[in-house]
Amino acid sequence: MKPDDAPCGGATTEAASEMAQELIDMLTVILGHAALLDGTLPESDSRHEDVMAIVVAAARASRTSAHLLSVSRDT
Repeated sequence: MKPDDAPCGGATTEAASEMAQELIDMLTVILGHAALLDGTLPESDSRHEDVMAIVVAAARASRTSAHLLSVSRDT
């Protein structure tokens, strides 16, 4: 089935694709800043765990968004 044949139409698929890409872009910035922050913390700083929680959550969200983008392109 092509996007234009989908029940909600191609515009919905295109909007979903654009939103997924925008999420990926924002999460890339979050991951970059988290890496920079982590690099400034002394090794003994307990906040490393907090930064790693940010990295894990953002990476997971990025993979999910990439999957949604892939699915939206396949329809």
